[in-house]
Amino acid sequence: MARPEEASTAYESAGTRRKVLRFSVFGLLVLLLLVGASNFFLIGTPIKEALASDSRNERYRLVGHYRYYVDRSTLVLDLRRANAAAPADLFRGLFQCAQAMYEADRTFSWIVLARSRSAVFVMSGEAFYELGTTYALGENPVFLIRTLPEKLHHPDGSRAYGTWSGGLLGVALRQMEDANAAAALWARGR
Repeated sequence: MARPEEASTAYESAGTRRKVLRFSVFGLLVLLLLVGASNFFLIGTPIKEALASDSRNERYRLVGHYRYYVDRSTLVLDLRRANAAAPADLFRGLFQCAQAMYEADRTFSWIVLARSRSAVFVMSGEAFYELGTTYALGENPVFLIRTLPEKLHHPDGSRAYGTWSGGLLGVALRQMEDANAAAALWARGR
């Protein structure tokens, strides 16, 4: 039979464990709330507002967040829905996201273009920032679309598309073929 002081110590020990557990659960909830809030306010809201300002973007759903929701060096642009969206629609949305991040002064090392949470393409943060800057300054979107595939890499790091040389018309034709292929691949995923 346990003595009264041993029973009291066991009860206090169980109480301390419950307090530690409650504090840990509370701390985890606060951490999850902070992660969600930073993704929502720093990434999600500017992207959502940029895309909502153009009614042509209703054909697809593009969501932005940090990689794994905590890696602030990498932005993930996840195409969740692409109902009959033309390549120009998807790229315009990408450019609008780039402009929103440029205007919000958010920079990244890498950009992941994903389809339903699966990476399709990777782009350097520098190329993405350049897209945002030039789009904001009114660069011709057709030029941006033509030159975009050259900036894309596969998730393993290999180049997705090469660069073309030769006559202007031939180069422009090949670049547009690459752009259409990239948009189709992004829309359907891997």
